[in-house]
Amino acid sequence: FQNKLWSLVSADSNSVTMRYTAADGEAGYPGKLTVCATYRWSDACELELTLRAETDAPTVVNLTNHAYWNLSGHSAGSALDHTLMLAASRYLPTDSTLIPEGVLVPVEGSPMDFTSAKALRHDIKTEFPALIYGKGYDNCWAVDDYTSGKLRTVAVLTDPASGRRLTVDSDQPG
Repeated sequence: FQNKLWSLVSADSNSVTMRYTAADGEAGYPGKLTVCATYRWSDACELELTLRAETDAPTVVNLTNHAYWNLSGHSAGSALDHTLMLAASRYLPTDSTLIPEGVLVPVEGSPMDFTSAKALRHDIKTEFPALIYGKGYDNCWAVDDYTSGKLRTVAVLTDPASGRRLTVDSDQPG
C-alpha cells in the first residue's frame, strides 16, 4: 500500500496515525481490509511504528515496513558503511522473480550472514544469486529462537560515523 493515499486519523506533537482501506479483492485480499499505521516519537528519541489491520473476511495479513534509513543524515551520501546485525542464521532464497523457494538456508559462509555486525558494503557486490536477483539485499531472514508473541530485538543497524542506531524489535518469525 506504499503508493496509496492514506487518510489522517489523528496527529499530536508526538504521534501521527494514518489509515488506508483496501476494497474487497484489492491486492488479493478477500473482503475490505483497513490498515492503520501509527508513528510515535518518544522523549527518549525513539521512533515507534505500530501497524494494525482489520478485515471483514478471513485472510492472512503480514504487514511490514520497508523504510530505508540513512543514519548519517539527509544528503550525507551512501549508507553502505552502516553496520547491520541480524538475529538470524537462516534466510529464505528466492527465484529470479523474487518468489520465495520455500526452503530456509543457513547464512554461514555466505554474503547473507549478518549474525555478527558487518558493513553493508562488505559483500553487497558479491556475485551471489540473492544479491543479483534483489539488486542488493531483498530477502527474508528467519529469526533465531523465535517464540510466538514474544517481542525481541531482531536487527540493529548502526552508523559508525554519527553513532546513530536503528533497532528493530518484532514478534514476527522473519
